[in-house]
Formats: sequence, C-alpha cells, structure tokens
Amino acid sequence: MRGGMRQSVVYLLPAVVIAAFLIAHLSRSTRSVPPGPPSSPPTVNSVDPFDSIRTDLSDYAWPSLASRAITSSFAEYRRTHFHAGIDISTNDRTGDPVIASRTGYVSRITVEPDGYGKILFLRHPDGYTTAYAHLERFAGPIEERVQREQREREQYPVTLLCRPDEFPVKKGDVVAYSGDTGTGSPHLHFEIRDENQNPINPLLCPEFVVEDNLRPLIRRLAVLPLDVSSRVNGHQDAWFYDPRGTRGSSGPVITVQGTIGFAVRARDKSDASRYSHGIYQHRVLLDGQPIFHIELDRILFREPQLIALYYDQDLLRAGKGRFEKLYVERAHGIPFLNTQPPDAGVIRAADLTEGRHTFSVISTDFNSNEARVDGILSVVHQPDFTLRQDGNHLIVHPDGHGPMPRLLILGRHYSDPVWRASALPVRVDSSARSYQLPLDVCDADLLQIRLRSAAGGESPPKFWVVRGSKHASGRVKIAYHIDGEMLSVSVETEGIPDSPPRLSLREGTTERAITLTATDIDRYRAQIRPSHEEARGATLIAAGTFGGTMVTDSADIALFPVSPGNRGRYSFDNGRLTIGFDSLSVYAPLFISVTARQEENGTVYRIEPESATLRGGLSLTLDVLQGHGTRGLFVLRNGDWSLLRSLPPDSAGPITAHLQRSLTEITILNDSTPPWAGSIRVRFPRPRRPLISFRYGDAPAGVDYQGLKTYIDGTYVIPEIDGEHKRVIIRVPEPLSRGSHRLTIRLADNLGNAGMTEKSFTVR
Repeated sequence: MRGGMRQSVVYLLPAVVIAAFLIAHLSRSTRSVPPGPPSSPPTVNSVDPFDSIRTDLSDYAWPSLASRAITSSFAEYRRTHFHAGIDISTNDRTGDPVIASRTGYVSRITVEPDGYGKILFLRHPDGYTTAYAHLERFAGPIEERVQREQREREQYPVTLLCRPDEFPVKKGDVVAYSGDTGTGSPHLHFEIRDENQNPINPLLCPEFVVEDNLRPLIRRLAVLPLDVSSRVNGHQDAWFYDPRGTRGSSGPVITVQGTIGFAVRARDKSDASRYSHGIYQHRVLLDGQPIFHIELDRILFREPQLIALYYDQDLLRAGKGRFEKLYVERAHGIPFLNTQPPDAGVIRAADLTEGRHTFSVISTDFNSNEARVDGILSVVHQPDFTLRQDGNHLIVHPDGHGPMPRLLILGRHYSDPVWRASALPVRVDSSARSYQLPLDVCDADLLQIRLRSAAGGESPPKFWVVRGSKHASGRVKIAYHIDGEMLSVSVETEGIPDSPPRLSLREGTTERAITLTATDIDRYRAQIRPSHEEARGATLIAAGTFGGTMVTDSADIALFPVSPGNRGRYSFDNGRLTIGFDSLSVYAPLFISVTARQEENGTVYRIEPESATLRGGLSLTLDVLQGHGTRGLFVLRNGDWSLLRSLPPDSAGPITAHLQRSLTEITILNDSTPPWAGSIRVRFPRPRRPLISFRYGDAPAGVDYQGLKTYIDGTYVIPEIDGEHKRVIIRVPEPLSRGSHRLTIRLADNLGNAGMTEKSFTVR
C-alpha cells in the first residue's frame, strides 16, 4: 500500500429531511387600532362562523364626497397589523363631508393623538358597524358633545359610548369632515365590521365599484426551499425572479429538489389614483391544477400580530421586501386560509415525476385584472448511493434503477483544505450498476463523492479516507441555537476523524441518535425537534474517533417548551424572573430561552426566540430590587425602549406585566426627567384669535397624553395633539381681549414625571 496505512472508511451522510416550517397561522386584524389593546387574550370563538357575511351589502353607500379613488386597499401590509379597511383619497385636502354609509346610530366616538386619530363608529340595525377615521372634526352636535367631554376632563384623548337614541343618523347624513388626525396624510379611512368586530372588505359592496382597468404588477417572485434538504437552482437560499425585465420571454425554468413554496411581492393601481395598493386574490397552479387560492375578504380584529405570519419575515428582515407566502405551512386557525387543505401550495418534488412541470402564479385585483408569472419547474430527485472497498478499488453503487447518474469526484490533501476536481480513472460496470475507482493510483488523501442525475438532482456528499494515520489526533466541537421549536446543531472536527462523528440527544432517561449531514469532511449539521412533554434539561453529545481514540464533546441545554393548549410557569435567574403561559399564549410550539447581562442601569433579560409570534402573550413576574426615583419595566421595540409597566416609587419585590406580540429584551430603567415642550409659536391668522403651536417629547417613558394640558390665562383650551409628528396646535375658540396673556403647558410622562412650560404673548 502506498504512503503508509490505508483506512477504508465510508462517510455515510444521507440528507436529513426535516420539515422545520415556521408557523403560517394567518389572519389579520386591524390596528391603527381602535383605542386600547385587547383587555384579554383572544378566545377560540372570536370568529363564529367567520366566513358568513350576514348583512345586506347592497345597502352600503360610498362614504365620501371628496373622490371615489382608493389609496390603500383592504388587508394590505402594515408593520403591526393588516389594514382593516380602505383609504379614500381626499386629494390632500381636509374638511370634505363624510356621510353615513347606512342608517343607524353613533355608537362610539374616539379621539386619540395617533393611530386612527378622530374616529366615529356607526352601529346599524343588523349589528354591523361602519367606522370613519382620521377625521378633522365631527358634525354639529357630535362635535359639541366631544368638546364638552374634553373640557370637562381637561384632556384631548376621549372615548364616548353613545346610547342608540343620542345620535341617530340616516343613510347619506353628514356625520363628520375628513382630516389627517392620527397617522398619515389627509384621507378618509373607512371600515365595515361584522357583529364580532371582524372587518370585511368594503369592495364587496356593489356601490363601492371603483373604476380600475389597470393590471396589478408582480414585482418579484420568490421560490423558497422549505427544509434543509431542499434546493432551488442548486442552492438552499431563496431564488428570486423579476418578471418586469423579461417581457416576451416564455418564463423562468427553475430546478427544484425537495420541498418548496412560492412567495410574491405584488402591488396594484387603479385608474383614479396615483397610489399603489395591495392585491385582492392570489392563485397558484401546478400543471394547470389549482394548489393554492386565497381572496382577502376578511380579517380578524383581535389578532393583528398575524401579519407576521402571513408575510415572510426572513425576507423582510433581510431587506428583500414584503413577500406574501402562497402556501400553508401547517395546520392553522387562520380564517382566510380555512378553505385551503393542509399544506396547500407546498410543492414536494418527491411526489412529482422527475422532469418538467408547468406552474402559474396569478395575482388579481378586485376588478379581475390579473398579473401572472408562468414558468417551468424542472423537478429533480435526489440520488443516493453506497460506498465500499473491494481490494484496491472503491465501489460506488447508485441506488435505484434507470440511467446511471453522473459521478462527481473531488480530492484533497491533508495539508490543502481546498477540494479539487480529481482525474482519477473510473470504470463503469453496467451489469453491476456501479463505478470502480482505482485507489492505488489515487494521489489524494481524501475523496469527496457525489452523484448527479440526468435531470440535475444532486446527492449529499460522502467521503472516503484514502490515507490516514493511526497516530492522528483531533477534537469535536458542538454549537447550537434554538429557533422556535427546532434545535439547530453544528458539529465541527479539528482533524480528520477515522469515521463520521456521531451525535445524540439525551432527554431525561432517554437518548436518541441524530443523523448528521455533512457540509464538508470536518463540518456537519442537524436539525432536531426536542420533546415538548415538560421543562427539562437536554444534553447534546458528539463523538469522533481519531487514530483509534474516541473523543467527545457535550452541551447542556435548558429547554422550556411553550405549546398551544398547555399552561405553566418557568423561573430564571435563581427565581428572579418568572414567565407564565396559558393555552392561548402561542400559535405553535416553541422553546423559550432567557439570558441575562449586566449593564450600567441594571440587569437586561433577553427572551428568545425573537422571531416567534405570540398569540395571547406571556405573563412576566420580576423580583425588583430596592430602588429610588421613578422607574419602570421597559421592553425593547424596534431598537428603542418602551414602557411596559410603571413601578410604585421606591418599590421593591415582585411586579407583574404582560408581554404581547413577540419576545424581546426587558429591563428596569430609571426616568426622572419630565417631558419637554418647545418651539412655541403664536400667530394671528384671525384678529384676536391666536393659532398656537409647539413641539413636545419625552424618552424613554413616553408622554401621557391625558396629562398633556394647555391653558390660556388659567382657562383650559383643547389642544389638537399630533402624536405622529409630536406637535400640538391650539385654536382659540373665542377672540381674546387685547393685551398680555399667558400660555401654560402642562405635560406628564407615563411614569408620572410632570413639567410645566409658560409663555406670554400679546393680543393687539
């Protein structure tokens, strides 16, 4: 034998097919949101039955006299929610009449500095509600009632619940005037809600037909590998296709292996609007047969966080844009996907014949104008094979029947980490359906063997140690991270082991072997779904043999499962932090982990996985140490600290709070600085009736808008608060006497820190 001792070692590395799907629960809800978060976690019967529309859609009239142009459509993307209605253009004006879409009565009036701004709710005889938002002011007696309430409470934000006989309205009555209060530029936001407050698409109403002869635009199509063994055009990453630059072509030809799904980034326009908006309907066809179909007619009011499950968050975080997923990842309770079978839109190459299959992705607006991408999926199956040594030959034996796949051989020396194409002569034995590789003329120390089918399907690599040393030494190293309910593990070796390393997971008294997939001869990976039975410690154990000597590495993992339908509590940091959950806390199983770090202001707890989307949320109990001044429990949101709960002054001991929507970092922060007011301007557009404006701000606790009060000469005047731009405008209702006057601004933050700013001005 050449070059010392030859070791005949087969690296059997079958691909691990693990369907580690992210949760595709979906539904939507609104939030610009009507004032205040849900007072309790959503209930299972929040939609019953969801798909029924028990109202006379022909009875709804168009609510605006400003235009019939739509600037935003129903159910389109917002960062924290689905858009719950339609936005109607007011041509960048305010003050246009808003009319009652149906006969009914004013059931609720809300004024808030952000979100919907000024919003009016009309209740109708069948229990349905229409909502009109971002208003400048309300009509006649409604406006008088609101201002009286604001003056009596001495606060801008108010919510009024009205009796049926207080403000009855008829279809066509003017109930308000359009504005730009809350978030956004001037427009009218209009909603229709059912008896459970779940919004429906207003375009379903016959009177809401909008002229639209323009086709939607598919900006990009994404083809997504959905598990670790899947490939799109030979890669494990998402593949993108832009149809805008390929007009006239026959469409893309995409080679796929494993399990894949489509996602689409699409927008629409209508004749009368310069704004683009969302799509109404998506369909996916495979070989001409429908495999996925949704129409965005309904969303859930109480679960706005479902926006994070419908749009692909990985692509969004990577800066690729807003892609709607056109497949159902697992069983769900998402209303507008309830008509779809489990795994609708999921394409498994193994279930299709190898070769070419047609596909179509069709996006349609409400007027049936459509955009589509037609193309070819070139489906390939993953070949597999065995290795064995027979004398001086390495025998490669492909599995299955049919044409022999192509043999790919790479080689390398111990001293050179780069794999290079090998010129090793190969003999084909057709009768035995095998390849024979002469090892006695091989000048490489290590071989990497793969097979590629005629259709392009490629096997995972297997390795052969041609030359080794009994005196070789090495190490194995484990690394891992938890992502939802999956444990992603990597095993690396220092040195070349005699045989592939082995991995096992020990949970309690049980231990199971885990299949590793190689990315190189010294690097391996696996994805594992640990048990969700109970909180427990688990241990990963990796073992490798070097020169006949076994070496191991291990990693202890604290697993804290949270599953739908279960309840429990976990303690961290020696009991200082406790996290509780109930049957409605999450949409799908996940493992939470908590790490603590010390910063200048105290301990910061990081609760992961941050990618998880919560349903009802988690309860937190934190044992707070004795402190001084005004303090609060803060959460990290979009890079900034946001107050979750205030602490009583100089308090110590346990406090509780509720963590909603997603997991994040929490900490206790001091904030003894009151809010500020500045850039005060006094103008006189009308004699003796000044128009006063100023800016305000506070960090990190945020301004308490009920504590933002303005006075002229000690008399309360109503401030118009623009929370989006942190600006206040005061319109003095009656002419002031000539001479000197004093403006007083009182502000408080959400921790109770209060401040006052005064300014004198003269009326001539």
